[in-house]
Amino acid sequence: MREAHAEDARTEARRVINNLLGEQRPTAATLIADARATLGDERASQCLELALGASLTRRSAELSSIAALVVGVRELGDSWWENERGGKLPAPMEVLRTSTAIDPWTDLTLLEMLAAWIADDAADALWGPAVAEVDLNSWQAEDRIELPDTARPGQRLVVHFDAGGRLDALVTRRPDDDLGSNLDFSSLRYSKPAEAQWSWGVAAGLGPHRLPGRTPIPMPGRCLATRCAS
Repeated sequence: MREAHAEDARTEARRVINNLLGEQRPTAATLIADARATLGDERASQCLELALGASLTRRSAELSSIAALVVGVRELGDSWWENERGGKLPAPMEVLRTSTAIDPWTDLTLLEMLAAWIADDAADALWGPAVAEVDLNSWQAEDRIELPDTARPGQRLVVHFDAGGRLDALVTRRPDDDLGSNLDFSSLRYSKPAEAQWSWGVAAGLGPHRLPGRTPIPMPGRCLATRCAS
């Protein structure tokens, strides 16, 4: 049963990545070619250097983040790299150039942080800024967010739950005449960069992914060719 679920996930991931990048069987080589064409040689080379610095067990995650950047730049345009974030945060290009970790994303690698940024920016461009954030470890739907002063019954509000992940909260009037909200879990959706990040990693597998400039040495006692299904 687990193997069947894992194969279903790979089939779906290949479908998504084919739609987003035109690759039926994604590889590191085709992704690097896409990155050079979309991000430019300088940025692609910097991203590749970061991926080369990762351990073999982390390389798939780094390449998946590059896939998110490729799809995100195609969505938002090359100017995304130069836009500062909220005044206090540097532009993505400055982060890539200096390889500087920034709070509160220090638990992520640099490429994963940039992938999260572009996934959220693409979501905001498509659905508007989120009014609140929720943790979907809890599936309670009622009154999970603080409503803005402008909320009206029947209104749908965009809520953030993950990098590039959004769902709607439907504003409703309660029996006591107060306003409340119900999360609409059927509206759960991800931006294209977030979809690319997930689908590339699943479709391409853990590797080993050979990159120019370094030859991977498989670690004894560990299989990197398949991904364990949970």
